[in-house]
Amino acid sequence: MATTRASDNFSTRVKIYVLKDQCWEDRGTGICYCRPIDEISSKLMFVVIAEGTESVILSSKISHHSIYQREQGTLLIWAESPEGPNICLSFQAEQGRDEAHQWIMEAQRRLTPPPSSPTEREPSPPVHASLPPSLLIT
Repeated sequence: MATTRASDNFSTRVKIYVLKDQCWEDRGTGICYCRPIDEISSKLMFVVIAEGTESVILSSKISHHSIYQREQGTLLIWAESPEGPNICLSFQAEQGRDEAHQWIMEAQRRLTPPPSSPTEREPSPPVHASLPPSLLIT
């Protein structure tokens, strides 16, 4: 089945890291797209396609429960659940990270309204390891 790519949404080159045992593991470099989960749902997701192989190396649903944090100049970090691992996308430029963050904020607003009180919202687990290096592409 071919990957659907929403041309009206952003796409940019990223490097993926996942926090495992307090260390950031490099999961590869690819092109990040945002697209609907299916043709019926209004829910959206990130998909990162590996360079060269066209295989999916990250698929992550956008939800109200995840808090997407902008870190350093080009990093976007979140956890899909309180028990899940932290995921980091390292963008080529701060502008790409900011466009992705804006896209996420808009997607979250279109989902079911969040809890009425900010204290009811589960926070993302804290990051206890040093941040991964920024993606440097020459």
